[in-house]
Amino acid sequence: GTHRAVAMRCGDVPITTLSTGTNNAFPDLREATTAGFATGLLASGRVSRAEATLANKRIVVEACGRCEVALVDVCVTRH
Repeated sequence: GTHRAVAMRCGDVPITTLSTGTNNAFPDLREATTAGFATGLLASGRVSRAEATLANKRIVVEACGRCEVALVDVCVTRH
């Protein structure tokens, strides 16, 4: 839920995702120190956004006056 919560509010600002728990379907497995260095290079402008980032899907669901974001998948039921 943490990555989803951040993705709902960050707009098109790149985020570095790290798998730190036991139920993480979204973030790829990566070594945290290396990810931190790469994020620092992007933030400092030493590498471009095109070189350092890849876009992931972001599914926006609007229903009953609510808007939710999904990062992995969406399920629709009648209930």
